[in-house]
Amino acid sequence: MKKILFGFLCVALVSCHKDSTPAGTDETNNNLLPKAIKLSIPGQSGEIHFTFLMDTLQHVYEVYGDDLLTASPNDLYYRYQLNDDGYLISCRRIWPNGEPRIAEIHRDDNNRIQYISTETEQGKPDTTFFQYAISGSNAVITTTHNKVSRRSVYNAGNQIIEREPYEYEYSGTGLVNCSGFNTLENRLENYTATYHTSGKSGPIDRLMFTLLGKDHYIEDLRDLYEFCIYYSRGVVNFPYSDGNQLTQVAFTSTDGSITDHETINVSYEYNSKGHISAMLMTKVEEPLLGTIRYEFVY
Repeated sequence: MKKILFGFLCVALVSCHKDSTPAGTDETNNNLLPKAIKLSIPGQSGEIHFTFLMDTLQHVYEVYGDDLLTASPNDLYYRYQLNDDGYLISCRRIWPNGEPRIAEIHRDDNNRIQYISTETEQGKPDTTFFQYAISGSNAVITTTHNKVSRRSVYNAGNQIIEREPYEYEYSGTGLVNCSGFNTLENRLENYTATYHTSGKSGPIDRLMFTLLGKDHYIEDLRDLYEFCIYYSRGVVNFPYSDGNQLTQVAFTSTDGSITDHETINVSYEYNSKGHISAMLMTKVEEPLLGTIRYEFVY
């Protein structure tokens, strides 16, 4: 399946910190888990229905998709396997060409990720290695993939504050800014992505926490999660039903004398219990593209 960007579709994949489960929320309370998510995309007739099958005894969670535009019902898109301690150890997902791809998460005795092994679309082995360090109150995770290393820093609240070349700023518990640079065709592009939230921090669904396990905050694991807002520049995997609900992403990039602006507005609907019942996203600069709608069924 594909993660949603605005105007088009795009494929998107420490135990030394405390568990970041929000206080006062029972992580095992399935009443906070959606039974299904309905996706409506402008320009398409019908919807895509995602349903969830959970075997809590075996710690297996499956995501099925029924694309109403195709004849094939209820295809298995994702299969998550957690260990007895509640950490993700395997994720099976489908490549755009229809072939399955399995990511194995190998952990040490303390459940820290040592490496993630999978295959490329061409069937070749593909491995990402993890190393850990502490810097003050922050956890530093360095991943190495194809001999290229990338440094990520998480604060004491398990929030990402740096993922090379990006840096993140927060107000309270909400993300407010991401800045960095990107090299495109030998040109350096500087950018800033500003995130606005509603200030509302009510009940949220437990889907991401359930599927990804206790270290769900690690960005490399969130790459394995379908239901995130994945913004192509100013990258952060922002869950649809984050307690600090995203209401707008405003992106500005500067390449020499050229400045580009993109803005995505996000709105929500709620059911009688205060749960998010729908999330809607619209690109301000291209309103004729319409609104992408996610409906949560509890």
